[in-house]
Amino acid sequence: MPDGLEISDGKIWLWRGLLKHPIWQSRDAILRFWIYCLLRANWKDGKFPCGGKIIDVPRGSFISSLSHMAKESNLSMMNIRTCLVTLKMFGETTHITTH
Repeated sequence: MPDGLEISDGKIWLWRGLLKHPIWQSRDAILRFWIYCLLRANWKDGKFPCGGKIIDVPRGSFISSLSHMAKESNLSMMNIRTCLVTLKMFGETTHITTH
């Protein structure tokens, strides 16, 4: 196992059918961001402290901000917004904005 990785880092699988999906044919930023979301998503139900409350975060979900996602994915905030709209259009993501 490479240095810095723990067993909890886990892994994801990609299906070969992805090669036929519109995401594969789209701009590189959209595919990159979609894979980023897959890597960030909880693999089991979890909890997240936010504003003095504990929020339940179900499996397959994660909580983040546009600026944090931009920094982690090396994409601009405008790219992140575009990717979120495109992935929602493809039915691959849903998102809830808080402000």
